[in-house]
Amino acid sequence: MDNVKKSRTSARNKERKKTNSADPLQENNGPDVVCLGTTPITPSKRRARTNSTLEEGGPSTPLQSQPKSDFIDSNETERDPQVITSMEFHIPRHIELKFDELVVACYAFGRGLLEDEVLVHSLGIQGQRKAFMSLCPGKALADDVLTMVCSYLSQKQLMTENVEICFLPPDFSASLMTEDLTCQEALDKYQYSFMQISPQCSKVYIPMKDENDWFLLVVDLKSKEAIILQALYLDDRTSIREEAVKTMLTFLDKLAPLMCSWDGDIPKISEFHITKPIRNYSAFVREDSGAWVCQWMFRTELFDNYDVAYVDEGIRMKIAVRLLLSPYNINRATTLKLAHKFAQNCHHIIGHYYAARKEMEAIKDLITR
Repeated sequence: MDNVKKSRTSARNKERKKTNSADPLQENNGPDVVCLGTTPITPSKRRARTNSTLEEGGPSTPLQSQPKSDFIDSNETERDPQVITSMEFHIPRHIELKFDELVVACYAFGRGLLEDEVLVHSLGIQGQRKAFMSLCPGKALADDVLTMVCSYLSQKQLMTENVEICFLPPDFSASLMTEDLTCQEALDKYQYSFMQISPQCSKVYIPMKDENDWFLLVVDLKSKEAIILQALYLDDRTSIREEAVKTMLTFLDKLAPLMCSWDGDIPKISEFHITKPIRNYSAFVREDSGAWVCQWMFRTELFDNYDVAYVDEGIRMKIAVRLLLSPYNINRATTLKLAHKFAQNCHHIIGHYYAARKEMEAIKDLITR
């Protein structure tokens, strides 16, 4: 009888040792209760136990494994050094972006990425990330962005049967105003990328800069007008800008015969009437002047007028996306591939955009009912 009792006691002791040495993660009664040995630990006791262990300086026992989430915590950066936790340019929810447009926007404006990475390469024009960063709201537009816009529109014109509009880069006017630029130098530097025009050319677009403000000179060869487009007219700068425009028109007079073979007489550009449509925009911000110029140039594709209603962060974002995904961008495929790969690290931004869009559409539906 004693031998039977000893045998049972020995079996129970072995079972206790086996139970107490078991992995605490083996028995799990749900997310709220984790069993350590035979004693259930509630969430409050779990926190107390963990805190006391840390205070004593001992190792904390892992209570429950946490699977990695597909969505990145905006405060978590240790998981992957490439994690994008914020953007220099928050994507406006009121503009509709396709998925490719959304991911390239995240990639272009991701904070902490290489500033000198070339995102756009077209006819010798290189657009680095730091140039695109100037499209962020509140920042003055970099010359390189306007150059990329002129290059994009020039190549689009080349796809047509006759090049009717010539887009000259901002460097063209800057070189003329600051250097003794000759016609031959202008042809050597700009003809291949920007001056491949036809005798049917009707307009020449030239972005110009006065101090920190951009304005656009439109030389209309048919109506024989030189139109100065600016978002805000400043009386103290009017005469200075007109003098700069006259200098440009005189130079174009010399350059025009060399640009192409004209049908009939070559217009006397220096004698064109200078006009300034008066449109003062109440919402104008000085740093937006470059974006206004981009909009006026893009608008030539659709309308023969210059009445741009507004410029906001949505317009700035659209300019960036249009340049990044341009069919004339040699780096388009590479940039898009890198952007899709990078999108794995910014799910929270993409998800937030789609959630905001869905909420906005729901509000619109309620209003229109």
